[in-house]
Amino acid sequence: MWSDGEYQALAIHPSAPLLAATLRDGTVHVFDDEGTRLEDLSLKKDSVPTKVVWHPSKKYLAVAWNGGTVGLWCLDMESTLREGKIHQCRVTCLEWNPSGNRIISGDEKDSPPFFLAGQSGSIYYADDMGHCTESTVSPTSIHALFVAESLDTLLVVTEDLVLSRFSLAIDGKMTQDSSVKLSGGLKSLGINLLTAWIDHDKLAMTVNGSPVRIWDSTSEETEILDRQELGPASYRSFKFNPRLQLMAGVLESTLAVRKISGFQIVTQQKMCHAVLGVQAIAMQLSADKVAVDRHGAKQLVVEAKRKIKDLRVTPELLAVYTGKGIELHKLDELSQQTLQSSFVASQSGLFAVNSKFLFTAENNRLDIFTHQGLAKSTLLMSTGEGDIVQLLTVGNYLVLVGVFEVGGREPRLLTLRNLRSKLGSEPIAHFAVNACASMFAVTGSPSVLHVYCLDTDSLLEHTFEGATISSLLWDYDDSRLVVCELETEAGAKVQVTSVFATPESGILVKDTEARPEKCEQLIGVAIPYFVYLKRQRLQSDQSSGFVLVAGREYLGVENETPAVIRAISDFCFNLSAGNVDEAIKSVKLIRNESVWENMAKICAKLGRVNLAKLCLGKLKNAKALRTLYSRKSPDKDGATEQAFLATVHLGLYDEAYSICLNASRHDLLGEIYQCMGQWEKAIELAAAKDRPALPTVFFNFARHLNEIGDQSGAIAAFEKSNAARSHIPRMLMAQPDELRNYIDNSQDTSLKIWWAQNAESHGDYETALKYYSIAKDVLSIVRVNCLSGNMSEAVRIADENPTNAAVAFYIGRQLEEEGKIASAIAYYSKAGSFSSAIRLAKEHNVDKDLMHLALQSTPESMNDVARYFEKRGNLAKAVTLYSKTGNFAKALDICFRTKDTALLESIGEAIAQHAFQAVVNLCQTQQLQLTEDMIEKMDIDGHLPETDAKALHARIADICFAQGAYHLACKQYTLAGDRLRAMGSLLKSGDKDKIIFFANVSGPKHPEIYVIAANYMQSLDWRADTSVMKGIIQFYTKAKSFAALARFYESCALIEIDEFQNYEKAAGALSEAEKCYGKIAHPSPVEREQLETLRRKNHFVGLFIEAQRHAKSGGLSELEHICTGLLSEPDIDVSVRSGDIYGLLIETCYSAGQFDKARQLLAALRHRLSSNNIEYYVDRVIVHALSGESAHVEHDADAIEEDF
Repeated sequence: MWSDGEYQALAIHPSAPLLAATLRDGTVHVFDDEGTRLEDLSLKKDSVPTKVVWHPSKKYLAVAWNGGTVGLWCLDMESTLREGKIHQCRVTCLEWNPSGNRIISGDEKDSPPFFLAGQSGSIYYADDMGHCTESTVSPTSIHALFVAESLDTLLVVTEDLVLSRFSLAIDGKMTQDSSVKLSGGLKSLGINLLTAWIDHDKLAMTVNGSPVRIWDSTSEETEILDRQELGPASYRSFKFNPRLQLMAGVLESTLAVRKISGFQIVTQQKMCHAVLGVQAIAMQLSADKVAVDRHGAKQLVVEAKRKIKDLRVTPELLAVYTGKGIELHKLDELSQQTLQSSFVASQSGLFAVNSKFLFTAENNRLDIFTHQGLAKSTLLMSTGEGDIVQLLTVGNYLVLVGVFEVGGREPRLLTLRNLRSKLGSEPIAHFAVNACASMFAVTGSPSVLHVYCLDTDSLLEHTFEGATISSLLWDYDDSRLVVCELETEAGAKVQVTSVFATPESGILVKDTEARPEKCEQLIGVAIPYFVYLKRQRLQSDQSSGFVLVAGREYLGVENETPAVIRAISDFCFNLSAGNVDEAIKSVKLIRNESVWENMAKICAKLGRVNLAKLCLGKLKNAKALRTLYSRKSPDKDGATEQAFLATVHLGLYDEAYSICLNASRHDLLGEIYQCMGQWEKAIELAAAKDRPALPTVFFNFARHLNEIGDQSGAIAAFEKSNAARSHIPRMLMAQPDELRNYIDNSQDTSLKIWWAQNAESHGDYETALKYYSIAKDVLSIVRVNCLSGNMSEAVRIADENPTNAAVAFYIGRQLEEEGKIASAIAYYSKAGSFSSAIRLAKEHNVDKDLMHLALQSTPESMNDVARYFEKRGNLAKAVTLYSKTGNFAKALDICFRTKDTALLESIGEAIAQHAFQAVVNLCQTQQLQLTEDMIEKMDIDGHLPETDAKALHARIADICFAQGAYHLACKQYTLAGDRLRAMGSLLKSGDKDKIIFFANVSGPKHPEIYVIAANYMQSLDWRADTSVMKGIIQFYTKAKSFAALARFYESCALIEIDEFQNYEKAAGALSEAEKCYGKIAHPSPVEREQLETLRRKNHFVGLFIEAQRHAKSGGLSELEHICTGLLSEPDIDVSVRSGDIYGLLIETCYSAGQFDKARQLLAALRHRLSSNNIEYYVDRVIVHALSGESAHVEHDADAIEEDF
């Protein structure tokens, strides 16, 4: 309602339902959140109030007056706490700090630091010293400023409706972060804009008195707050309560709108509801109407006398809290009217009802009333328990700080347990009680569920990983079942998880399912139903604002008897607890197939495949059982596959999906997608995770498309499945024109050949020739020409393709059938089928080409032709062929029988080659030692061709190497042209001089031989023999293997350091190594990294040499500085041994008489070195002297020799 009067200023309390308003006559009025003026809380002075501001949390009101007086008024005490005239003129600024322990004020002449702006577009920062500086300039006039102190941000609205956000520095400097265009400009539209800031990112605007628009600068979304009952007035200002609470998606806030003649308070709040299982559900329809749905009865609409703020309901009673008290409406079971209503005064808002009584609580006082509103009794809790903050009823039990039995005439305290002692300091976010008041479910941490067992005084605990509990409810009847709503990452569906909680079994997760899309919030649980709020319910909708959703285990059996529902719940509980026998007993008498189907789904979800099979047997689902038993496997993957198959056959695709993901079975996941018709997902999964299965997926997809009549899609899928050649012709066989068009457009040669073969089989030689020609199948073209009688064309094509052996062989067979023997033999020869040509020549006595054919054929054919010639008396050709096949005995027999020396000389070379091979085989098999004299007498190069000779030399070299004759093997490898293996033989011999000689001779043509020789020479004592060292450097240089040479120099430096502690020579070697790396034309990344490491090492060695020079010259401070820096370097031992650094420091300090410092350094050296070999780095006399031992110690033999 409107409050009339010429009100000047409004202030809304941030946390209490209070509003302060000032009048010109010097009066300050206080109103509640419904606009009712609190008569006892008014203040009046002769002066006009200029500013009013509430304390952030307490009921303190600060008032500034026109004469400069500032006062602090306490509403609880109804008195002024402090007041004084602290300004000499009108107060213009009055603000509390965020914590509420300071208040600042400023008058027209003096004010604290602030920002100001005007028509020019400039924004100024003014401090308390009187300084005013320009911070930024806007191209248009400034309309509104807002400082978000907690974020150090200034928000600016300009006249052209541009919202800008600036970051603030301590000195008032501004940095622009963002800029957003809200609408057209003020001047261009001729409008009057009123603004107010709700929060640091929300702006409220009204244009020419239009409904208030709230704009969120972060999400850029807009909401309209339209109150038609305010009338078409033009508003001068409005204020918002900065207390913003996000509850179930509804923004609760208080708006005070001021007109010229008064103001009105408008509040937003969420619709109330009350749930008592499915027995009674009350839903608020409007500000003063409630719809009550009772199980088995018609909906009843109850109208309250005042605005509704909270509800409680039973089947007999509706209790409505209005802020002033509680209205009690007696419900009639037979009609849609209330029998009677009564009123109980109460302002606490903490109340509960059961079937007999109404309970109200305030502070530590509990009042009990009858349903007629008559006071029955009062209970006072002890002051040590604190105030009552929550009030619940379950049946005949009342829960506050203890459990009371209220079924009798007087409340009786059953037990009083201190739940706080169990939870410690953890705050309680949600609280619920089971049906028999024996267990309490609470949440402290966002993801932890605690269940307190009253009878055993124990606390159960369960953590939901990666989720936050947003609500908590017990089942109305089952005292074991508690249901939680879980929120995961942003944007994900809210999950509804059911758990069983008992003192014996603990907390057992029963099931998790996504909240239905059409539902907004879970408000009740009464198995088999979940009670949800409907999403986007309109206030004017008189239908039920809730929906009953059956749990997945109870689908199809919602209307069964309570005994069946209880049996299913017992089955779920025992199965979750692992009590398989008890689970089976609880349902063995049930005959309803829907119940067995639901239990099969439960078993499948819990991975109890054997029990799922039992349930499927009860359902007589032979197909599912056959699949489960046929794909049974004893391994782990087999168990996963069994669980997967069970869930798929029962339609539990979400569970099957989870099984596949947990087991990484992408093949099974692909089967799910295919079963569900989600072919795009199946193809994407196979392409990303299971490439071998991709053709199979495309093949199944093609079959699916073919079944639904999508032939073009099926063709594309068959092509991707690599099955186009066989299945596309089969699919299009009944449509020959479509099939021919597809083959014409296809690039697959095999399909064109298939079409040609099909035409050939039907005698359509013209079509066959066309498609054989397109496929370039020459053999088939020749065959069709022969079949059609066009032999000349076939021969022409064969001659044009002389390299096609199959064509030549086919023509040879055709010519043989026609009796053209000479031509047939020629084509057989072209085809390389010499056996066929030889057969035909022998059959028709064509001897002139027989020898030529035999020499090109196999040894068996040559022996056969040789026997043919021997029978026909052509002994010369027979002897030649026998010798070619290695049959020397037969050839010599013919020569000796005929006493023909010419024949014998003609096969002498072949016999010699055969003899050489026989000698080598004999030496190898009988392990006879080959000598250089034996090899020279064989005169291999003089009797064999070059290629055969080299092959024989290589074989002899292998035998010599195996026999340990490395020099002889080197010579034979060289004669065979394999100089690398020759060098390897020399390396095995260890003959340094010959290795160097061979490297100098063979290296120019084979640079790698230089590297091999240099690598070998590094294994010699190159430090003692300078010629060896020069040879190493020379060979690496000739081979241009500068990286290897650099590594050799590094090894030289390492030996100089480790064995001789000569860092100067080591530095020289490292410098040479660095030069070698510089000669590499195109260094690799590894070589560049090695060069950097080498430079770092050379640098540290140089520093140590400089330290040695300072030690000799007595520069102790410079020495300590260098050595300390070296020791602080990581991995310094790679470059300079830390023992040498400590040794230099210790000996120098000892020589300088600084014994204490020398002892400290010696202790540091002992700590740093893992071994006790200190005397390797520090002189023994110094070590003993610093350790306090006598220098005359008994030496061992090695030490005496070293001293000597």
